[in-house]
Amino acid sequence: MATTTIQGKIETYLGAKAESLLGFKSPKIAKEHLHLPGPDFVDRVYAATDRNVRVLTNLQRLFSHGA
Repeated sequence: MATTTIQGKIETYLGAKAESLLGFKSPKIAKEHLHLPGPDFVDRVYAATDRNVRVLTNLQRLFSHGA
């Protein structure tokens, strides 16, 4: 029930553009091309590059830090 009320308020704020903004279904970037974060992000995205092992290790540390 709360979700419906919130959605109704959002639609009210958006006015005439509500349907076009909330009903957007045509992304410019296909989801197959996205590299979503995860514990294996460095292995999936950067391992195939020619980066030094020390660079890959530091990237893994940066992405695993969690801040």
